[in-house]
Amino acid sequence: QSATTSKPKLSQKQKKLAKRRLAKERERQIIAEGGTVERKTKSKTKSPQPTPQMTPSLPPLPPAPPSSTLDSCETPLYAYTYLSPYLNSLPANTTIYDPYYCAGLVSQNLKKLRSDFKILNPNVDFYASIAQKRTPSFDLLITNPPYSGDHIEKCLSFCTSSGKPFACLLPSYVYNKGYYADDKMFMIIPKRRVRYVKSHVAVAKADVTGRDDRDWTAPFHSFWFCSNDVLPLFTTGEGMKFCEDQDLIVARNIEEIPNDFRDITDVKKKRKNPKQRKRDKLKKK
Repeated sequence: QSATTSKPKLSQKQKKLAKRRLAKERERQIIAEGGTVERKTKSKTKSPQPTPQMTPSLPPLPPAPPSSTLDSCETPLYAYTYLSPYLNSLPANTTIYDPYYCAGLVSQNLKKLRSDFKILNPNVDFYASIAQKRTPSFDLLITNPPYSGDHIEKCLSFCTSSGKPFACLLPSYVYNKGYYADDKMFMIIPKRRVRYVKSHVAVAKADVTGRDDRDWTAPFHSFWFCSNDVLPLFTTGEGMKFCEDQDLIVARNIEEIPNDFRDITDVKKKRKNPKQRKRDKLKKK
């Protein structure tokens, strides 16, 4: 009996190589017989590529308008330390945005507290950047806006609609205004008035000691108005102890504001009797 042998199956690659060898052998045979071989050449012309569309560059934002004399004040370094329970909890490279430029010293002050923060304090018109939807991306907003006109109302409107945490150093009377949203923020109340540094002094002096009263202004009590998402950091554990040590009062809502710190326009503010007022005057002296 004769054994039948089956041919091994070729792979696709082997079949292509076999076809090429056969084609080359035929070409050599034709050339040897004096014939010519026509080879197909691939066209090297490339199809035209679509030209990229260039995005027109946006014009620069206008510079921040000059502040009035009364508005042109910088937040002192110690006022930022009142936010320490929150600032110390933030990761490195947190981006903090202050949209009001003034003398531009906010970066120096915040960097003294945390050198690993990224501070955005551009010298541009904040309201123009809102209108053109060109406000920078940020993690947290900390600011002390001008107090004249409608700056405070515009500032709080942006803060509450941004969806980001915020802390605004504002006059105490803000809580008594119609635009104040009591359900969206709480208050950190320093028992001592915040003394603002006049901007021309802050620029001229590397370190304002506060010995010269002409360098400072403290026309009224100021509160830190902060978004509710950071409230637990000031009402529990180390944050609560910090507030006690620094003479800070945390008011979760308007009802919790102590009488002594209520604005004079607040109808709920109780006036002290004549003896108490006399004692207060003697204390100030």
